[in-house]
Amino acid sequence: MRRHSPLLFLVLLLAACSGGGQPAEIGGTTMGTTYSVRYFGTPTTSDSDVTAAIDARLNELETALSTYRSDSEVSRFNAFRGSDWFPVSADTVTIVRAAQTISAQSDGAFDITISPLVELWGFGANQNRLQPPPEDAIQLLLASSGYEWLEQRIEPPALRKQLPALAIDLSAIAKGYAVDEIGELLNISGIESWLVEIGGEIKTKGIKRDGSPWRVAIEKPIAGSRDVQQVLPLDGAALATSGDYRNYFEYAGKRYSHSIDPETGWPVADRVGSVSVITSSAMLADAWATALLVTGDSRALELANKHGLALSLTLREPDGELRRSTNAAFDAIAAAGASTNGSKP
Repeated sequence: MRRHSPLLFLVLLLAACSGGGQPAEIGGTTMGTTYSVRYFGTPTTSDSDVTAAIDARLNELETALSTYRSDSEVSRFNAFRGSDWFPVSADTVTIVRAAQTISAQSDGAFDITISPLVELWGFGANQNRLQPPPEDAIQLLLASSGYEWLEQRIEPPALRKQLPALAIDLSAIAKGYAVDEIGELLNISGIESWLVEIGGEIKTKGIKRDGSPWRVAIEKPIAGSRDVQQVLPLDGAALATSGDYRNYFEYAGKRYSHSIDPETGWPVADRVGSVSVITSSAMLADAWATALLVTGDSRALELANKHGLALSLTLREPDGELRRSTNAAFDAIAAAGASTNGSKP
């Protein structure tokens, strides 16, 4: 599953709008990555108050969810070895509930309990592995993972583990949740046109002052390259992308990426180079992008259609060429973008 570093950067095409001026911009760091907020319109409070509210909300979420902070809720829960209910915030329970639902819907392809395996493979805080770990070490950690061993409750908000060594990592869903939360904060502030991006997860609402949509571009999944693959318009939708080409190591001529298959404990071995998901929630798009990278291309299309997701897959052919595979929902969004090609992004 993905760590805090974005694996597929979404290039924001935000050149000056013709006659419309530049959006207000807010940016910084959070959850081990960067965030960017752009908006048009006058908030009901001052711009400085909007900035302060965004920073406060992001700090609140990082304090609860970060695995890089030993004092966070998630880190303390992971260190806990008891079987009692462990009190957490409502935010944490909301995210875990969503993660558990997607785990069930994806037949376990999405699993927030494989954190120790991510660390074992060197894709966690200590990214120093140069070769695969021993199989017995993988099997040992597999025995103490599995989303079905994790419980959650809403009132009072708490988590409970059925295996003492169970540990969770919310990095493949938390950034999307934060995007949704900041978007809602902007709505409450009376802002009707905005774009929020955290670590590559993105959501927009409304149109720019010149009447054109917010537009983003997805990169081609090529290591060391920043080539744009496709430009898309977004309005009231979220886009998340997961890929195998930003965080990986090579050993004996084989690439091992950060995406761990919860069933085998090994990095995903599939021809899918990247997965892009568009839906109404950045949290769901974030998690599903990871899940569908694990499931493989044929199953990914089936699940996307079943759960109402717009999906684009970039596949690696044996000859090294890249091939796109999309569903009808994604094609409809792309067609809307093609109809506005004449306007500047």
